[in-house]
Amino acid sequence: MLTMSSKSLDDSFDESLFASEIVLERKQSRKESSSYYVDEYIKTFKQDNFLTKLKRRAIKGELRSCRFRSIAWRIYLDCLPDRSEEWVTTTRTFREEYQAIRNKYDTNPYRNNNHNFEENNPLSQQESSVWNKYFQDNELKNTITQDVVRTFPEIDFFQSSVMQEMMCNILFHFARENPKITYKQGMHELLAPILFVVNSDQQALLHAKELHLLESADESTRNEIEELLNQEYLEHDTYIMFRQVMETVEPWYSHEMISFKMDSINFEPFSTSLEPSSCSVLGIKLRLIYEKILKRVDSELFFHLFNMQIEPQIFGIRWLRLLFGREFSLQDLLVIWDAIFSDGISFSLCDYIFTAMLIVIRDLLLSSNYSQCMNHLMRYPSVPDTQYILDLALHLRDPINHPEPHGYTVGVHPIEVTPSPIHVILPDVIEQKPVPSTSSSSREISERNTDSAKTPNRPKTLPILQVNTSKNQVTNQQKSSISEKPQSGQSHAHQLQPVSQRQSQNGSSSPTKVVDHPLAHPLSSDDGPSSGYSPQLTPSFPSVLFKKKTQEMKSFNKPTNLNGKELDYCCELLTNQIDILQKTLAEEELKNNDVIFLAVAKLKIARDLLKGTLKLNEID
Repeated sequence: MLTMSSKSLDDSFDESLFASEIVLERKQSRKESSSYYVDEYIKTFKQDNFLTKLKRRAIKGELRSCRFRSIAWRIYLDCLPDRSEEWVTTTRTFREEYQAIRNKYDTNPYRNNNHNFEENNPLSQQESSVWNKYFQDNELKNTITQDVVRTFPEIDFFQSSVMQEMMCNILFHFARENPKITYKQGMHELLAPILFVVNSDQQALLHAKELHLLESADESTRNEIEELLNQEYLEHDTYIMFRQVMETVEPWYSHEMISFKMDSINFEPFSTSLEPSSCSVLGIKLRLIYEKILKRVDSELFFHLFNMQIEPQIFGIRWLRLLFGREFSLQDLLVIWDAIFSDGISFSLCDYIFTAMLIVIRDLLLSSNYSQCMNHLMRYPSVPDTQYILDLALHLRDPINHPEPHGYTVGVHPIEVTPSPIHVILPDVIEQKPVPSTSSSSREISERNTDSAKTPNRPKTLPILQVNTSKNQVTNQQKSSISEKPQSGQSHAHQLQPVSQRQSQNGSSSPTKVVDHPLAHPLSSDDGPSSGYSPQLTPSFPSVLFKKKTQEMKSFNKPTNLNGKELDYCCELLTNQIDILQKTLAEEELKNNDVIFLAVAKLKIARDLLKGTLKLNEID
């Protein structure tokens, strides 16, 4: 009996010991799970050299699930200093600054106790009149509200009346504080993601408080987190961050034209003239992206867009002004912005993201005609992996420290569109006159400087004035240079097929890229050979391209039932008006610009029907 009792005591002791160990493990697990919020904050901002690590995390897309993304953005945008000890003081200073701005523009003439009728007259148009300012403010607020209510309609967060009112307040105060640029359409789409991120972090803090997750933090860390993410100052913090973003992109919203003359780059879209020209700051930036980056890293794609006469302003203005806000879903856009902001306040990475986005859909663009290309660019296809675009952009800028991304393929989902005819290209050996510009003065300059306006080694698009061979005959020297003729049995429809399809039918291979070292050297301004990333064509490519261009010329000899003079007049009129529409629409801010640009593409189809380069039964 004694033996059995001692055995039972040992068993009960073991059971109690096991139970106590389980309790300790549960307490330890509960303690660890209750500190993850504070641990993430300390790991992100309280370690040595945290700025470098924070930038690296943004570039790798590791802030997607971060609960303190808004604080990281404030650091990137110089809204917070590098030293964390100064964060609370700096934050309070900025909040007081915005509160002063709110008080400054809180004008309500109904509260005005001034009985001087001349100064307190609702019909007064004087600048100092309180009523005049009141009516101007209401007009501006109505303009802003019309855009704000349409912001991200598929997301409930932005349909909240509270958030819409907050966005209107921020945009109104920014416009009043910056009267030179005031409010421009598109600014609300820059503000929306910032407001979303700040609010998300503040909501995460409230959730952490409900779960008592801040109890594991020391008092200074807890007070710092609560001050930085104070929900009472959602509007204040968002305004400060938005203002910092606008300091960089403000010139991109300016319509001020800059006159210049540069021999190395033609900033007039696809122009061969080196005469002094005018362009906006954003227009210059887009031309630099095309000429300095895209042309060197993918010359085939550059010349395809060149021949299609697809100017970068048509789609690039929206891409850059909204920081690619309409090209990606909101969650993917935040990852893109993580990298842009962390790279520097100049947002220079945008140039290479722009180029990477074109290269990602290059196969779609190269196999598409004008209207299809326009659809792909104005309605950017869905890209499953946005990190690939960031990795490619970093590689294009710095291939030594950022190797070319491999290991996965980017799948894009194109949009079904109605095709339009292929633009007909003449061989390089045929001399061309510049395409007539929209203004009479520029046409006169172009005509007087025809010889000096030629740029060697650049494909030329056939001007409409040279379509009718009855008015502009090819010279004997030009005829002798065209030695290869298309086969007589080749159909007209075959000549209008994309180049890639004709090459596969004729048995010719596509151009092969031979990469030296991608962008290992600085980009030069000339068009000559470069030691940078400059894809080379195979020796057989010029003759193949020459033959294809010659075959395409046959389409101009198709007979037409229209009167010659009427045909010339209609073609010339359509071309001039299309040029005017394209250049004007590229500079204007329109709500339905996608639809308008597609309508211009349809006008080009009508023009090609008049020219005889397209049959009615060939239009899908």
